[in-house]
Amino acid sequence: MKTVPQHKPAWIPSTAQRHREYQRTRQDKEVQRFYWSAAWLKLRRYHLAHNPLCEHCKIAGHLVRATIVHHRIPLKIGANISLHDENLESLCKSCHSRLHTVGGEGL
Repeated sequence: MKTVPQHKPAWIPSTAQRHREYQRTRQDKEVQRFYWSAAWLKLRRYHLAHNPLCEHCKIAGHLVRATIVHHRIPLKIGANISLHDENLESLCKSCHSRLHTVGGEGL
């Protein structure tokens, strides 16, 4: 089955372009440094290896691979526990987005 090609106007930025722009202009530089630190990258890799399924989906009875490590207590509030495994949870992109929407339980 063929898919219908979709036209995207040139003035609409790509996802990668939007992400780069967000990091450049709006993301806190301190937070950005943390997420690129060797300690965080190593802990993130370890956490996903030991908790490969989305914790929220698992509670709902679904087996979905986690791709994001979420801080239960945000960095700005709990910077001193940002590298503690107990403050982390494995989530799929969908559950993480749901947490960070307006009115979501994560805000």
